[in-house]
Amino acid sequence: MPKITRLGRVMVPVSDQDEAIGFYTGALGFSVVADVPFGDNDRWVEVDQANSVHLAGLAPTCSPWRLQATRGYPGSRHGW
Repeated sequence: MPKITRLGRVMVPVSDQDEAIGFYTGALGFSVVADVPFGDNDRWVEVDQANSVHLAGLAPTCSPWRLQATRGYPGSRHGW
């Protein structure tokens, strides 16, 4: 069976994006690489560690755009 050798992007559902940014940057040493408006009153936030190919998207737990984006994909959950 093939082994996973690297990870691209992981979406992390969070209840408070600002609090999550504080945790990832303060406690874990990540840097904010994206924090931009997205849709109606949402934000797209990504954090990363230096020299890493891993990104973590800090997504609001129940935003309408996320429900729409996952609709119809295998394994998707509606109403996270």
